[in-house]
Amino acid sequence: MSANTLSTLCKFFVGFLENNQLDLVQDLVDFHAHNVDPKELCVSIAFFNQVASEEALAKYPHVRVYLVVSQCCSERVKCQATGPALSQFIEPKQISDLCKKPELLESLENKLRELKGKYFPILEAKLGARVGKMEFAVLMGVRGASLSSSCWRQKHAMDNAR
Repeated sequence: MSANTLSTLCKFFVGFLENNQLDLVQDLVDFHAHNVDPKELCVSIAFFNQVASEEALAKYPHVRVYLVVSQCCSERVKCQATGPALSQFIEPKQISDLCKKPELLESLENKLRELKGKYFPILEAKLGARVGKMEFAVLMGVRGASLSSSCWRQKHAMDNAR
């Protein structure tokens, strides 16, 4: 692992320490371990760097973690000559555009917290804490993916209409 990669990942995870949200780090690790085959798909270090570096995202740990969960999607990938495909589901411009809308970021963070507070206890009671967390992450990833996908389709529809 390069020094740049290590530095970027440390910066990403330190953000959760600063928000006192270490549980989200464990949620992300569990989600990745059970839902992503690293031989088939990877998330670029550039993606982690953008999420970690966007000052507007600093106060929104749930948004940061579910951006990464949503990026763990094989719907749009860039094949590489060697190694796993590189997820291209969320484009850098989409993150930049999102960060220009602080009211949307705050609303999204609050909604994610609300959904977790409301539905995670139900999943936990039925499935246990660990499986409940993974199922919740999958549901939020699917939700994030559907939002990103619909935004992407709208953007390209508008571009094609020009």
